[in-house]
Formats: sequence, C-alpha cells, structure tokens
Amino acid sequence: MSKLGVSLTLALLLGATVATAQDLCIGESCDLAHPGGEDKESFLQFDRELRVALSKQDPVIMSLLVGFPLRVNGERGTIEISNAAALQARFQYIFPSAIRSAVLNPPLESVWCNYYAIKYGSRNL
Repeated sequence: MSKLGVSLTLALLLGATVATAQDLCIGESCDLAHPGGEDKESFLQFDRELRVALSKQDPVIMSLLVGFPLRVNGERGTIEISNAAALQARFQYIFPSAIRSAVLNPPLESVWCNYYAIKYGSRNL
C-alpha cells in the first residue's frame, strides 16, 4: 500500500454563509464547526460530488473540487499539483485505489474532523 495511505485529508473550502444555530455534526467524530464550517448542506453536496468523481475515476470532476495548488505527500516525497491539467495527468497517482476505497467504502458517518481539516479513512495513517 502506498505511503499516500488510506487517510485522505481534504481541506474544506466552504463559502461564507450566515451562521445559524444548526446541527453541524457528521456522525460522532466530526463537528463541522471545528474546521470552520458553517453549512452542513454545502459539505454534504461536496461529499456527494467527491464520491461521484472517485467512483467514476473522473479527473475532470475532481479538478473542479480541489483547490490548487494541491500538495500530495507520497512514497516519493511531496509533489505540488498546480492546475487541473496536472491533476488530470497524475490522477491515478494522487487518488490510487486505497484512497478511493477510504472515501467510498465507509459510511459518511465515519468521517472525522479536527480544527483544520475533514478526513476520510483511518486516523492512524
């Protein structure tokens, strides 16, 4: 298994919204308020789009979901993906089957988060 591991960290880029008293919890291990989320529906929409992009292995859709530059840590060190064309060219390296499985196989409720990120996959990897 790649050093990319089974843990995929995605910085959540939510648009500015008016904060309201609402449930921001995704399962038991993620309160979207910790990484600064203010809109649960925006995250749920992002998650649906992410799962579609990964299940179809569609680099075009994925390039619309990530923020550039995208830093990827792997067995060969860190690479920086600066644009959509670079992501599309290296899609299989950036999102190998272990990463796709870490997002697609567990239920949404297994997502966990902390003050800086929302994470799919094992906390230990």
